[in-house]
Amino acid sequence: MEPRYAVPAGTLHWRRWDGEEEMAVFDAASGSTHLLSAAAAEVLLALMDSPEPLDAPALAQLLLPGEDGAAPLPADVHALHTVLLDLAWLGLVRGQDTP
Repeated sequence: MEPRYAVPAGTLHWRRWDGEEEMAVFDAASGSTHLLSAAAAEVLLALMDSPEPLDAPALAQLLLPGEDGAAPLPADVHALHTVLLDLAWLGLVRGQDTP
């Protein structure tokens, strides 16, 4: 079973400037500021909008759906899993134990 991830409630403040794909994120809990790539920003925003924790396959289906609702490509799921691990390492998302 894939780990599921969520954004800690109320700790992140973000800003994206006009014409920029990157996003600056301030983590009030740690006092750290991060500049995220466009891909990492999209993953973080999707998790912030989600009412429940998501795993890499669910994020891939949401952000990179296959044609006609087909399952996302394994390479896309792997890439999103890598982004999730990077965001977790930064402390911007947390793994959830609940299925």
